Amino acid sequence: MKETLIIKLGALGDVVRTTTLLNVLDGNITWFTKPNAKPLLENIPAITGLTSDINDISGRHFDEVFSLDDDIDGCSILKQITFDKLYGFYESSGKILPMPEAAEWWAMSLNGPEDRDERKQANRESFQHYLFKNVGRVFNGEDYCLGYAPKDVSENIIGLEAHAGDRWPMKIWPYYAELEKKLIENGFKTRKFETKPDIREYVADINECKLVVSGDSLAMHLALALKKKVVGIFGPTSPYEIEMYGRGKKVFANMDCISCYKKAICEKNPNCMQSISVGDVYNVIMGLLNE
Repeated sequence: MKETLIIKLGALGDVVRTTTLLNVLDGNITWFTKPNAKPLLENIPAITGLTSDINDISGRHFDEVFSLDDDIDGCSILKQITFDKLYGFYESSGKILPMPEAAEWWAMSLNGPEDRDERKQANRESFQHYLFKNVGRVFNGEDYCLGYAPKDVSENIIGLEAHAGDRWPMKIWPYYAELEKKLIENGFKTRKFETKPDIREYVADINECKLVVSGDSLAMHLALALKKKVVGIFGPTSPYEIEMYGRGKKVFANMDCISCYKKAICEKNPNCMQSISVGDVYNVIMGLLNE
């Protein structure tokens, strides 16, 4: 039987959206990731081996390896194994390089050429489009794979994720408090997500909502995987890379500089996130709930 290894360590949201690939793979699939990501990959039938311990794969031979992190941490694992076919990224003389199928995605990555941000801004294809292309497949709408069953929620509970990781503080929309007040005034229940010591509790919090409002974050990917309705708020990162699967709407300002990939400093006033009003987001929420 074919032995396949997926190496995906990166951001938790990226780990979740990479699970779409499991729909088109067969045989025994081992997934190597960081310990904090393992709960997000538990109980997925397609994954036959889930580990964060290099000793579990060191010295093993694989038919296919999907090295999906374009960084040293991920690519260094390749030195511990042997394989027949490699997809994704590898390290050579301290530099991260793409296999041919991954060249387009690499050109928009942190390790890409000088015009990487311009390429990223001009892109109109989804992450999944490039993920599948990176591994010699074609994306045909394959959904997330998650080992948690979606909960059917009859009550209009609106989940709000007002946080962003340290890497992208500019992704935070500044008006969540005002939105929550408006929702409560109009009879809705709200749930503000908080970091939990056990990420399974975070998944459960999202699963108890009917609709989730979030920036480009783990909460957004989990909500989509749990088949919730989603309002995604975008600014410095690309709205076009996100596949909504018909479950959500994207909100972003009508500005030429959307997807600038600036992390914390913007000279524009108002900037892209400040330009999205509470009314804009509220109206999208109402539209989704009424579908």
